Amino acid sequence: MHVQRRVLRRSAHVNVGIATGPAGLLVVDLDLPKSGDSPGTLVGQTELTELGVRAGREVPSTDTVCTPSGGWHL
Repeated sequence: MHVQRRVLRRSAHVNVGIATGPAGLLVVDLDLPKSGDSPGTLVGQTELTELGVRAGREVPSTDTVCTPSGGWHL
């Protein structure tokens, strides 16, 4: 942890990875279409919301992080 803090202090542009399985976490990655994607490429947030509607469930609120490309990690 000491090394991680030193690295984070030196650069605000580093990514931090977490081994989600051992940590007991599930991460959902909701992407946006990228330039060059086929027309009709799905938008992650829209698809998750529609999946919830079809299942008769609301997507629960949780911690979220905006990704550099404009998507979301839940």
